Amino acid sequence: MVPVLGTVEKEKQQDCLLKYLMVRLAAILMKLKPSCLLCLCNCEKSGGGDYYDLWKEQKAGIARKLKISFKELKDTFWGKQVLFYNPEVLFKTVTQPENHTFLKKFGYSSCKSIEDYLDTLKKRFCTFDKSDPLFPHEMGIFLGYPLKDVKGFIEKGTLPLTATGRWQVFGAPEESKRLMRMRNKAEKVFLNLIKNGRNPVSYIEQVSTHFKKAKDVAAIRVF
Repeated sequence: MVPVLGTVEKEKQQDCLLKYLMVRLAAILMKLKPSCLLCLCNCEKSGGGDYYDLWKEQKAGIARKLKISFKELKDTFWGKQVLFYNPEVLFKTVTQPENHTFLKKFGYSSCKSIEDYLDTLKKRFCTFDKSDPLFPHEMGIFLGYPLKDVKGFIEKGTLPLTATGRWQVFGAPEESKRLMRMRNKAEKVFLNLIKNGRNPVSYIEQVSTHFKKAKDVAAIRVF
C-alpha cells in the first residue's frame, strides 16, 4: 500500500509542476515573450513540492509536452535556475540591431546562433555571487524587457524610474506597461483553462488568434 500511496502522491506533484509551468510560461507558449527564468526547488512549505527532483527526472518529457526549449543556467543552494524559451522568438529578440549592439558590450559579439547566445549567458550567469559585479543584468534582453528599461536599470540615472511591475520601467512607460498587461493576461487565460479542466497547450493557436484580434487587453476574454 505504501508504494501505491507514494506513486499517487508523486503523480499529483507531477501534475502540479506541469500546471505551474503552463501558467508561468503562458506568454512564451503564445509567443508574446521570448523567455522566462524560473527557479525550480524542493519547497514543501510553500506548496511547491519536489519540483527540483521532478524536473531532474522528467525534464525531457515536460519540454516535449509543453513544446518548449530550455537551458539550465545554474544550480544554487535554493534550486535549479532554468531558462525556458521559444528559439525563434528569442533569436529574433537578441539579434534585433539595437539589442545586438547592446549585447556586444557584454561579450556576445561573436555569437552567431541561439546556442552561442545561451552558452555565453550561462557562462556569465555562473560567475555571479552576491559580491560579483558581473551579474548579467543584460538578461533583461533575453526576457523580453524593452532595451530602454534594461539600460535604465544598468546605467542608473540615465532615465527616470517611471513604473514598477514585472520589471522596473525607465522613461516612457506606455509600451512597457502594455507588454506587462499582455503577459499577465496570458497567464490568467491559461490559469482559467486549467481551472476548467482543460489543457492550455491544446488551445494555444485559438488563444493566440484571440489575442491578436483584440484591440485592447481588457477586451480579451478569459476562456
